[in-house]
Amino acid sequence: MDFEYSLIEHVAEFLENNLGLPSIWANRLDSAFVVIILLAIASIIDYALKYAVLPLIRVLVEKTETKWDDMLVDGHVVMYLSHIIPVYFFYRMLPLAFISNSLWLYWLKKLVLIGLIVLIICLINAVINVVDEIIEGKKTSNDHPYQLIFQVFKVIVFLIGFICIIAVIVNRSPTVLLTGLGASAAIISLVFKDTIVGFVSGVQLSANGMIQKGDWISMPNMNVDGNVLEISLHTVKVLNFDKSIVTIPPSTLLNSTFLNWRKMQKGGHRRICRSIQIDARSIHMCTSQELKAIAALPNMVGILSEIKKNGNKMPDGGVVSNLALFREYMMQYIQHHPYFAPHETYMVRQLPPTEVGLPVQIYFFVKEIRWEAFEKIQSGVFDHVYASLPAFGLLPYQR
Repeated sequence: MDFEYSLIEHVAEFLENNLGLPSIWANRLDSAFVVIILLAIASIIDYALKYAVLPLIRVLVEKTETKWDDMLVDGHVVMYLSHIIPVYFFYRMLPLAFISNSLWLYWLKKLVLIGLIVLIICLINAVINVVDEIIEGKKTSNDHPYQLIFQVFKVIVFLIGFICIIAVIVNRSPTVLLTGLGASAAIISLVFKDTIVGFVSGVQLSANGMIQKGDWISMPNMNVDGNVLEISLHTVKVLNFDKSIVTIPPSTLLNSTFLNWRKMQKGGHRRICRSIQIDARSIHMCTSQELKAIAALPNMVGILSEIKKNGNKMPDGGVVSNLALFREYMMQYIQHHPYFAPHETYMVRQLPPTEVGLPVQIYFFVKEIRWEAFEKIQSGVFDHVYASLPAFGLLPYQR
């Protein structure tokens, strides 16, 4: 206290003797003069840290092989630290500018302390972002709801920071306010209802393996058909294939039906399942001339030889119709396709007849999951299907 009085007296004497201020004004402005000096020193410290220390730190971290230290600099962690140091210096030195128990000192300390709390909140938030970014770069990060957990940490940090700011303003201990908030748990749960529901739903979706970042999901009723970009507390963000972005509440995904294509993406196989409508009036028993023409098609000689051995019956005992031979031909075509996945289910089958013809379904898996490449393969398969029909005397149904 003696040092504070001595400092203020020396400042008052300086203002009175050197600047020629009246004694009454010198005694009134001495504290403001000290505050200005302290602000100038804090500004110099902040400027030196920002334009001298930070560039040096950036140069040093760029020379290291590790990436996390670069993220600390790029993620503004070091920047917030550089701002906290001068603010803390100003807070600690502020009592030197006032006589103890001064009203100005009381409110100025509160204001600076609130600014210090805000900077600490920003620092912790930046650290959480860096940790999130580090984990994001790992391949296993998509299998766990890390992003949701970090967002909950952020909410907790902001909530604690807000309570500390209120405690500073009302001059109460934060623990007293926290106790009061515990008694108001019902109100808190109502205010943060969406956050709590979103977090619980997001954790259930991720923990049960229902959805992960990068998954291709489809929900026709919600106009969703694309890849999951982000799973947050309140929304699941999906980038549709038409480049539109849809945001869905996690609770909606949890309580609704959606299609997840992850198994297909990880397995590397994608299904072709499409039908062609055959005009039933073009289906008939094959003549000997037709059989000779069909024998010239690839892989059909062996099938026709087996038919002769079975007494002019199909390998399954059926009649030798042009449709039966076409199905056998397509089975051979599928098995010799360069993208055919032999360990998956494959078939060429008839579906129940309709008023628009007899559906014949081509069903097999190909070793290609990329959309553009898959569509080219599928189109090529059905180009071949339609082009092969005349060789068997078959016609597609067309109104």
